[in-house]
Amino acid sequence: MSDDQVPGHYWSNLLAITTKASAESETPTVTPRPMSAENRKWLEMVMKDLVKESDPSRQMDAILTSLHSYASSPADLNENDIGKIEELTDHLEDILGYAEITNRFVKKGGLLVIEAFLCQRNHLSLQCRYAEFVLSLTENNPQTQSLFAKEGLLTKLMKLLEDDTYSEAGKFYTIIKLLLYASQWNFSAKFSEQYLGQYDLTSNHLSKCTTFSNSFMSIIGPSLMNVKNQFVTRSYLYCSIFCANGGVKLLSSIVRKAKSGKLAGKAARVLTSIAYTLEDSPSHVKLLTADILSDFLYVLQNFATQCTSELDYIGEYILDFVDIKAIPKEMANEMVASLEYCKADISISENLVKKLRAVT
Repeated sequence: MSDDQVPGHYWSNLLAITTKASAESETPTVTPRPMSAENRKWLEMVMKDLVKESDPSRQMDAILTSLHSYASSPADLNENDIGKIEELTDHLEDILGYAEITNRFVKKGGLLVIEAFLCQRNHLSLQCRYAEFVLSLTENNPQTQSLFAKEGLLTKLMKLLEDDTYSEAGKFYTIIKLLLYASQWNFSAKFSEQYLGQYDLTSNHLSKCTTFSNSFMSIIGPSLMNVKNQFVTRSYLYCSIFCANGGVKLLSSIVRKAKSGKLAGKAARVLTSIAYTLEDSPSHVKLLTADILSDFLYVLQNFATQCTSELDYIGEYILDFVDIKAIPKEMANEMVASLEYCKADISISENLVKKLRAVT
């Protein structure tokens, strides 16, 4: 009775259940007889409905068909459409969370849906929702991380950051995802809640971003030192992709173009987070050092009061890991002057000034 609508293993499971039930039944043995055409038709209908309700692959296919339809013309979406998209995405997220069908998701064009809703400019809430969706699919999941990187998602995320017409909120979420790629989705515990905080958005999206910040904290993995050996090769791979596509200069450009300290500070902090992750590979870290220094100075001079936690974080890295020989004397002098003039409460300021004064 197996067909395209009811896979064979469903019938096998039904046979096993009925055989077991018959064996355990206290009812006298009933002589088996052929099923009537009417009963057969009824059973097939029930099994088809069961497959529709329970088979994750078929559910995913149906959801993706609907999402592809919406994604084909995002500019035409209304509030009712957005509500349906978010409902479908929630269901899809649940399915992919328990079923090992991510490869099928990609083959069925799932990444095209993600890209469409991330890249559209008309609905910020969809940009945010699909940023959350990517985080959900990739957290603590090296196979999905590798699959998405192989399919070019990292490169496409970086392209979004190059686009000056993309919203600062969208860039904020995209930067978080880039950080996940570049540092392999695993962080030291010291990447505390201060890292995310509330993003400076319109009142309509502030609560959404705060909720996202809180949920993102729940996916921070075990201490990086405990997992570094397991993921170090993949981290270097993502860093190489990141650097080869101009990621370092791109983030530094965002630091300088940002209208708010929140975006500038997060973009500057990303490079330092990557450097922490790759500290055992001097050749990779060397690619980041000059921009870490210049971004620190720029944020210090322009957004110090808004970015004290970011400046402390980056300054601590400079204090502990950057060789003074790598700091140009002119920049060191400018940092010293800016730190001494700065009225913001930066805890590492005094010790960092001492180190910078040693630059000759």
